[in-house]
Amino acid sequence: SALTLAEGEDVYVPVVTGFLARGRETRAVTTLGRGGSDLTATVIGAALNHPEVLVWKDVDGVLTTDPRLVSSAIPVPELTYHEATELAYFGATVLHPKSMTPADYCPDMAVRVKNAYNPDAPGTVIMRDRDMSDTLLTSVVLKEGVTII
Repeated sequence: SALTLAEGEDVYVPVVTGFLARGRETRAVTTLGRGGSDLTATVIGAALNHPEVLVWKDVDGVLTTDPRLVSSAIPVPELTYHEATELAYFGATVLHPKSMTPADYCPDMAVRVKNAYNPDAPGTVIMRDRDMSDTLLTSVVLKEGVTII
């Protein structure tokens, strides 16, 4: 989206590393692990009540399946917070399962997953609700020892 600024207005763009955290009591620096930057982005977006959070990845969004296993995997255009959480929990590695939790506190916030290497691709938009009349099945994930339909 375009942003129009008044002439001479200073613009500050915060750059936040999402992978690091500091302990509350010990003040020790730690890493948040895989997906830690996803969680950081949605926490900050929800805290600022921002309408959209962009999460940049190395794939064209949340895909229909693991592209390492199925070369014809394609991006899912829209998901709900719940669907994205379920996919992440059961093996989709594009987002951390807890990264959608802050979105529950900011129901109008969308999380858009885009490809940093292919920024023109539309990606996946994750929101509270979506039109379920189009597609009910969104993606297939694999988690060893688990079968759920």
